[in-house]
Amino acid sequence: MSGSQSHRQAFRAFAIATLAALCLSACSSSNNGRMALVESLLFSSPSADYPRTQAEIAAYPYAQLGVRYGDARPGIAVLAEYVDGNHLWVASDQFTLLTTPAGRILNLQVNGRFWRTAPLSPDPLQRTDIAEGFSLVYSRPIQTGHAATNAGAQKPMQLQCELTLLGGDLIAIKGKTYQTNRWLERCDSSGESSELNIWVDEKQRLRRLEGQLGFGAQSLRLDMLKVPA
Repeated sequence: MSGSQSHRQAFRAFAIATLAALCLSACSSSNNGRMALVESLLFSSPSADYPRTQAEIAAYPYAQLGVRYGDARPGIAVLAEYVDGNHLWVASDQFTLLTTPAGRILNLQVNGRFWRTAPLSPDPLQRTDIAEGFSLVYSRPIQTGHAATNAGAQKPMQLQCELTLLGGDLIAIKGKTYQTNRWLERCDSSGESSELNIWVDEKQRLRRLEGQLGFGAQSLRLDMLKVPA
């Protein structure tokens, strides 16, 4: 293992341990039973909002991403490290997510299963010179399997996708509004289809994502609560 790899793993472990300690402290003194910052995301709950106020989000030194996965209760993942310019988000050992700064999902692991895909290069999500109505057709692979052993990993399936810039959209996250551009990615394979909406701000940073990574996958929603520095 290289020194840089060892450093990244040590930093990730330190970040998770530190956040867990912060959560235990916060939860022990809480009178309203708020969920911990490091959230498993595995248990259903009628809660409709993320378990932190704006003040609490601002108080933590880490970038934070609101996550809603399927029917699980909303939780918060934190930025654990930068990986070749991409963002690795974690929430306990049950949820990890690797995204580009603009929100392209490269690797999602939830409860022991993973979904992987290849980056799009160049990726229109990260460009500033594109006008409303722009559309790009491309093919990209997606693979699923069991994260711990790689068992059950299937040969990557090729998705036929079209990415379209729908235009400007004002969105609200935790009471704050953001001016964004909304993108729609539609993907098809063997007669099945899925849709993924991605909202990026004027700096081509992810602000919201909602939809499916592929047909048959659980619905996923991401809300950027605190952007990476």
